[in-house]
Amino acid sequence: MAEKIRNGRMHCLRLIGKLFASVLGLTGVLSSACLPVSADYGPPEPAISVYGRTFSAEDSSSVVGLEIKLTSPDSLVNYGSVIADDGYFSLYLESADYYPWPDSLRLIATDIDGELNGSFAEKDTILLPDVNEEYVDFHVDFFMPVDSD
Repeated sequence: MAEKIRNGRMHCLRLIGKLFASVLGLTGVLSSACLPVSADYGPPEPAISVYGRTFSAEDSSSVVGLEIKLTSPDSLVNYGSVIADDGYFSLYLESADYYPWPDSLRLIATDIDGELNGSFAEKDTILLPDVNEEYVDFHVDFFMPVDSD
């Protein structure tokens, strides 16, 4: 007789547990269905935009035919390059493309067409992006010195 009472209590506790789990599950589903869903996890991915113009240091005229490279400070990693055909250049870098995100970048302007549009010495600059910003924008104008070689 005691065994039947014990089995009855266990059956009743299991039933109450199933009902309780069902109610909690249902309210959890209903409450989460009312909230907006966001797929963004973590901080936003930073990006860097570098743009500018190339000028002659002698007369401030626009210089064409320069290669503009965005590299690591030691130039071991090339993040992108473009030819400034019209004297303008623009480079874009997203952190999703490169891990770990660089804390400094080197922007190099090199004369690759020789004497065709004048001969200019190589010039570079170091950029220090703020990785806490979502979007970093650099405007860099190169005033290229004439190559004396």
